[in-house]
Amino acid sequence: MEETSRASVVTKAVRIVGGTATTLTGVALLVLPGPGIVLIVAGLGILGKDIPMAARLHQRVMTRARRAASGAASGARKLRRNR
Repeated sequence: MEETSRASVVTKAVRIVGGTATTLTGVALLVLPGPGIVLIVAGLGILGKDIPMAARLHQRVMTRARRAASGAASGARKLRRNR
């Protein structure tokens, strides 16, 4: 029983450290060349497994991203129609 709980604590710690590192790398890549936004979203997804606030923020970002993608797609369709 103790081994199982120890393993789950280690797994949780690894997820939190990995998610934090991924998110912070994404923040750094917002000003440096690289896929900053993608890494932030991925990091929040990893952190969301253990931290409810990160899960809510990840959901919010994903909702906005879907809306932006939908708007971009409809704008592209309008451009094709106007040619």
